Amino acid sequence: MREFIYSYRIPLSDTDAGGIVYHSNYIAIAERARAEMLRDIGMERMVLDAEEISVEYKRPGIFDDLVTVHSTVSMIDDRRCVISQITARGDDILAELQVKAVLRSLPDLGEVPVPHELTEA
Repeated sequence: MREFIYSYRIPLSDTDAGGIVYHSNYIAIAERARAEMLRDIGMERMVLDAEEISVEYKRPGIFDDLVTVHSTVSMIDDRRCVISQITARGDDILAELQVKAVLRSLPDLGEVPVPHELTEA
């Protein structure tokens, strides 16, 4: 499976008063990574619309950490896919997400087939 890597520096706005990444922001960071994944294959006017997300938190992220989100896509059918996303700081895994999503075109948000470029190297 093809892996997409997105790097992100944690800004203060993603943290609580103690400088720790607020738990829901891992979902937002992963969404940015999915958007960049689509841009990487030339699908700028598309969005992976999440139907279901599960998150397992492993370690806290901290203000100014440079994290990477490793995303891999597996096909469910021609319209839906599952994206496995690991947010890491170096070798430390911070969060693991599983996202079931539908690919939609903008601006009408109509469903479109998931292209093989997302699943194949």
